Amino acid sequence: MKNVCLLKPIVFSAILPVLTACTAAPMQDGSSSAHSASLQPNSSSLASSHSSSAASSASLAVSSSSVAPISSAANSSVSSVSSINNNPRQLVYAVNVGGPATIYKGVQYKADENGVTVSGGRIFTTNDPIENTDEDTLFQSQRYGAYTYNVPVTNATYSVELHFVEMYHTAAGRRSFNAVVEDNTLFTQLDLFAEVGHDKALTYTLDDVTVADQTLSIKLETLVDNGTLSGFSIWSSDGGQYLAPPEPEPGMPNGPYKIHAIGDSITEAYELESAWRYWLWQDLAEENFSVDFVGSRKGTNQGTNFTNNNWDKDHDGHTSATSSQVLNGGLPHGHTGSLKQWAPQYKADIAVILLGTNDIRANRSTQAILDTFKSIIAELRAANADVDIVICQIPYWNYGVYKGSKNGVDSLNAAIPSLTSLATARSQIKIVDLNAGYSLNDHRDGIHPNSSGAKKIAERLLPVISGFMQ
Repeated sequence: MKNVCLLKPIVFSAILPVLTACTAAPMQDGSSSAHSASLQPNSSSLASSHSSSAASSASLAVSSSSVAPISSAANSSVSSVSSINNNPRQLVYAVNVGGPATIYKGVQYKADENGVTVSGGRIFTTNDPIENTDEDTLFQSQRYGAYTYNVPVTNATYSVELHFVEMYHTAAGRRSFNAVVEDNTLFTQLDLFAEVGHDKALTYTLDDVTVADQTLSIKLETLVDNGTLSGFSIWSSDGGQYLAPPEPEPGMPNGPYKIHAIGDSITEAYELESAWRYWLWQDLAEENFSVDFVGSRKGTNQGTNFTNNNWDKDHDGHTSATSSQVLNGGLPHGHTGSLKQWAPQYKADIAVILLGTNDIRANRSTQAILDTFKSIIAELRAANADVDIVICQIPYWNYGVYKGSKNGVDSLNAAIPSLTSLATARSQIKIVDLNAGYSLNDHRDGIHPNSSGAKKIAERLLPVISGFMQ
């Protein structure tokens, strides 16, 4: 039987031997508590099974009357001590769910990696400031839906902190879900907006979580709309450890090579024939490479149904986007997300970066664009240290119609090869010149490729990408 006891760091039971760093902290109703053993719960969503579940623990019995969620993540403590022993607890594993690596309260949270400890759910992010915390980043991303994190750990006893925020709904009754950790219900029917409101951090802490099967599971069960989680950390005071999976052989994915096309409207394309991704897919198929195009977009900006649908339509080409918008978010035309979200989600084996056109049209300097490219490379490698990267030197276009300048293109294209100095033994960087031999006749409208332009792009990418896979 896996036993769990729940407590709020600012509250302790009369029988709890040690609880540190638990000075007065604000409650949800605005009042404060300083070690009040008689405090009543302030969450109507706590599971009624808490009393029986907690009472079954031989090490600590906490009734549901002394269990409550942390109303202010900024004031929550990470120093509550398990009753098993008096050893200080050590960090085992922490994840910024749906987001990049970050630091929260001095703790390093890993980037979320789909397929590593979790499969399923979808990512959503916000740039809104978050209340109840001075460190917003952890609470500005989420994975929503019904899914389970299965974290490989040694058999031991753990504490788990779960971080939540309602970043989408602005009224009560729009979301309801359950959370289960190691077959123990943490809460049922949680409505985050009803609990704390919109864009406000909320943290739950569970102590004495016993693992006997080398897997600590965190499961969300959807009732209304979707369950959601923004982050979690796992701690142990009796030697529990994360069981890191074996490192894959460099450059050898377990399945098809995942290719992530990252760009603007030149990558998104219009007609089927003007999509270089379509021609590259056909070329790779003819050479019998097993590939999986990945990305948050599908098809072209004219849809997903074409005369030939026998190709992988996934990509991250975002019309009118600068490289900075692709990296950080704030995309035009209602597109959502950013590379900081996509990179850990897709974990590309090969990334193709075709960006810079809209940066030059927006008068961004060559150095600013180059710095953004460096950050893009860093994000891709944070998700997969073995990713191989193609960076494209961009074609000229009709500046009279679409703004920008030949000097801007020449300056950027001359600077791009310097990025090869960032190559590592595990992550190659190759430059592909799409400008040489590419003319205005290869455009459909003065800036976007027609079928001849798209074929030229695919032809130049093919030998480099196929070389990565050999």
